Amino acid sequence: MNRCTECHIHFSKTSNLTAHVKRKHPDKLEEIAPIKKKFHICPFCSENFQTLQHLVSHKKTHLAKLKCSVCPYTGYDRENLILHYRSHHFFSIENECLKFDTFEDFQTWKSKVETETYSSFVKMYGSKKATNCTTINYNCHRSGLYKKKGINIRKLKTQGTNKIGGYCPARMNIKIMEDKTCVVNFCRSHIGHKQEQDLGHLFLSKFQKQNVAAKIAAKIPFQVILDEVRDSVSNSHLERLHLLTKKDLYNLEQCFNLSGSSVRHTNDAISVDAWVNGQKDLLLRFGEDCITIDGTHGLNAYGFELHTILVLDDLREGYPTAFLISNRSDSTAMSIFFQCIKERIGKGIKPKVFMSDMADVYYKSWVQVMQPAEFRLFCTWHIEVYHMLRTLLQETDSSAFNKLLSNTVEYFKEDADTLEFGTYFEQYYACKPEQWAYCFRLHCGLNTNMHIERMHRTIKHLYLHGKFVKRLDKAIGAIMKFVKDKLFERIIVLHKGKVSTKISELRNRHIASLSLDLNRVIKTDTGWLVPSSSSNEIYTIEEVKESCPCKLVCEECQACLHRFTCTCLDSCIKWNMCKHIHLVCKYTQLHANNDNTNTNKENVLSTDKPLHKHTV
Repeated sequence: MNRCTECHIHFSKTSNLTAHVKRKHPDKLEEIAPIKKKFHICPFCSENFQTLQHLVSHKKTHLAKLKCSVCPYTGYDRENLILHYRSHHFFSIENECLKFDTFEDFQTWKSKVETETYSSFVKMYGSKKATNCTTINYNCHRSGLYKKKGINIRKLKTQGTNKIGGYCPARMNIKIMEDKTCVVNFCRSHIGHKQEQDLGHLFLSKFQKQNVAAKIAAKIPFQVILDEVRDSVSNSHLERLHLLTKKDLYNLEQCFNLSGSSVRHTNDAISVDAWVNGQKDLLLRFGEDCITIDGTHGLNAYGFELHTILVLDDLREGYPTAFLISNRSDSTAMSIFFQCIKERIGKGIKPKVFMSDMADVYYKSWVQVMQPAEFRLFCTWHIEVYHMLRTLLQETDSSAFNKLLSNTVEYFKEDADTLEFGTYFEQYYACKPEQWAYCFRLHCGLNTNMHIERMHRTIKHLYLHGKFVKRLDKAIGAIMKFVKDKLFERIIVLHKGKVSTKISELRNRHIASLSLDLNRVIKTDTGWLVPSSSSNEIYTIEEVKESCPCKLVCEECQACLHRFTCTCLDSCIKWNMCKHIHLVCKYTQLHANNDNTNTNKENVLSTDKPLHKHTV
């Protein structure tokens, strides 16, 4: 009932009563017509709010917990987590207060700090405006949790997500005052990630993007832009710009709506020492696995040949580690070449696999200077691909191979048309089958000399533009530029990751395994048996390594390339994680889950047994 207690007048609305009291009895407003306030109380901290919207916004500060990047602890705000870092992990959180005359001065300082500390500070949300200032927060771009988007068709980057899965306290809190001056509270302490390892997780700055886009718009070839960037690198400081790839250039071209063509160009303005040291490190690191050596001609008009030593890295990518340009390719020249390498690296190399062409010059000279390899192989592409020889080549059983070899040689000699070839085959191949037959190179990890032959084709057709170069110095310049680009590729891979050919093949084999029948896998005492889907063959899969630190891992199967071996050609010769191995991984995971389920049920039953007692 809306009634004035002084005048005894009735009103239909509360607002009319309030207006009457304010006009006639202003000193008795709280007594006659008190304002009814609806208080919304926060269930976490008991703070009162007049509107429900304010309460909902406030509750988000309690529900959106911040996770520690070192341990499982979660805090409800920044101050709580910083206290946790100091008291439990004993981190020193450094803060400083700075002042700038304009916002542009702050941005210049911010860019300098980001470049020097290998970091990036970004706005997570918009600015907050108050009566006398505007507040903006720039947080470390690696802080936070990774949230999946889409339906997981595309694989996560090999370098991983930018988010560290926790809170990094590094932050720039800037207040823009009414006179345009900026007061910055800067927390420079990063926790949960190492800044010197964050180069691959940084983005190109706005200025760098505009600078590169201007060169693309000026029709400067992509290769020239990359050469200018890579020539600017110094031994003391490596920046995100130096990891620039052609993919970045294509992205910038699309982002700025530019159109241009990529024209390759040679540039040999780099010293020999800069790339020889990189080759030395690669040879020392990967030389004890696979060594391939081959020669090529046509790089100059002097009749000189280019001889190359190439190794395979942990991603099975080929990298040249030594070159010899000589008009001689005999054992004396090769011995001098290998001796110089041995003196430079300080030791002799004993590779697991040594692959070269049919000539014995390379391997004999290698054995004289270095150490003999566990496997000495010929390239498969040097074997004539006829039906009988291909069958002989692909036989994986050694006893069956010996019978087949004698029958093949006898067949060639009995036929007048193949007598000459049979004599040649017996003289050069039949006497040393362990260097070319599949049954003697099972699981050695190398099949053909395709890495080094592809490198020679790249130098000829891309760096020399397919031309016959008459000057030797131009050929050397092309080789130097090729090595520089390969070393930069290695640096980019280490910082940003790469989906190598082996990883792509591994993923394709996993997809192919999904169409195989899991019920056809047979468990044996030594491994598993899987029948072929296209023939009457039955393949044997064995587990040879339980754990391996390599990077060639199938994420779904949780197994690497080296864990299992299969008797199919795709595994034992081409050294792939074949579809049969993926099927066995799925089989073992399924049975492991079933065993865990049964164990849990048994534990529950054993726990329940004492509860059922019979009284007499």
